[in-house]
Amino acid sequence: MATSSIKEITEQYEKLKNVLAIAREYGTPDRASQFGMQALLNEESNLLGQLKVAQMAEAKVAVEVAVDGDPVREYAISISFFGQLLTVIQNLTNAVAQVQANAQTARGQIKDNLISRNRFELAHTFTSSFGAALRLPIDEQEKLSFTDGTESAADVVCKLFDGQNLDTETVDFLSSSRVRGHYSTLVDLLGKQGASVVFRTQNKPKGSTITAQQARDRSLWLDLLKVESDIVPTVGELVGGSIESKKFEIKIDTGEILRGSATETAVRKMKAMNWGAFVTAQIEIAVSTHEEADLEPRTTYRLVDIERREYNQDETSFSTPQ
Repeated sequence: MATSSIKEITEQYEKLKNVLAIAREYGTPDRASQFGMQALLNEESNLLGQLKVAQMAEAKVAVEVAVDGDPVREYAISISFFGQLLTVIQNLTNAVAQVQANAQTARGQIKDNLISRNRFELAHTFTSSFGAALRLPIDEQEKLSFTDGTESAADVVCKLFDGQNLDTETVDFLSSSRVRGHYSTLVDLLGKQGASVVFRTQNKPKGSTITAQQARDRSLWLDLLKVESDIVPTVGELVGGSIESKKFEIKIDTGEILRGSATETAVRKMKAMNWGAFVTAQIEIAVSTHEEADLEPRTTYRLVDIERREYNQDETSFSTPQ
């Protein structure tokens, strides 16, 4: 669906403002007027979101970072703090992209193409109290107009800036030691420097906000998040998955189907296999628990390697890490 122009959205918003002014003058003395006012406010929020998307798209901006708090003085910001903030945002985005693409090497390095695809450039600054607009390489920027249900690395980082709540899928990214390490650096920086940040993307124009106090609380929360992982040899039946999205499904002898992401090495080998093939797999199992938060233990699976083998019923087995 094509994005409406800034002019079109502004015209709609101006008309809505007139209707809102009349509605506010009338008030909400009954249930019908209360529902009507809420509908108008929802539409106002929707139009403002559309306007922000259109403005960011026109300016070819992928991310906006707005900072308030101790590092900001009269719409100017501490260079030392802001340099650290942009660096950790870039590192965190690269780490999330690494997890999404399952491109870890034996040394844990990020592939060059991942780095280049997610390399931010400082486009301009704005007053809010101090804000910066970041661009991606032009080829990657143009892809922001198309959605296939997959969040970009920047969109995931946006959710990590939510100081009130992290959804289950976002917490799963913290199972990666690389993501967790950079995220810890981020919240530690914001907490110690007394900074609050609003982070938004084109796909999430309302953005997420984390205050300095929330960052300090999140730092303590992160210290209590425990992730244990182990690579377990597994035999079973390759019953499904997706080469494009790097997903796998393996049915083990208990009847359980293990689902998760797959490394490039595993995906390359999966391409030569048919569904139903009997395989030997190396599966990394990560279990996330929290000592205090109301967070159910989460288990994620990543297919590290896979080989076809002849079926042998006596050898079918699976064990979980102790």
